[in-house]
Amino acid sequence: MSLTVLIVDPHADMRLLTGENLRRRFGFRVTEAASFSEAVERLRDEAPFHLVVSDYLMPGGSGLDLLEHIELCPEMSCHFILFTHFAADLSKADKARSIVIDKFHMHELLEAIEFLGLGR
Repeated sequence: MSLTVLIVDPHADMRLLTGENLRRRFGFRVTEAASFSEAVERLRDEAPFHLVVSDYLMPGGSGLDLLEHIELCPEMSCHFILFTHFAADLSKADKARSIVIDKFHMHELLEAIEFLGLGR
């Protein structure tokens, strides 16, 4: 059984790149969303997801807003990784809430997924 991942990023090329890496490396089934509201809709209608990989900046809310939404809905329980170019700008408190990885380091995203035990 392949695991399901939701990739949330306003940039289609980044969703494609991330999704292809996760499909090839782990065999994940990938669903995409371009905004906060689209991600919430996918989480509600297409659950369960095992992992959400989200950008920080997106239309309608931030990646941390999405994490908070997931935390407030126990039925959406899943791993969460914030994958963003703004990793260095986040506060220590925000970084402590989830795994935060800079988009320049795709290999770190793949390693974090293995660390979480989600690899094949």
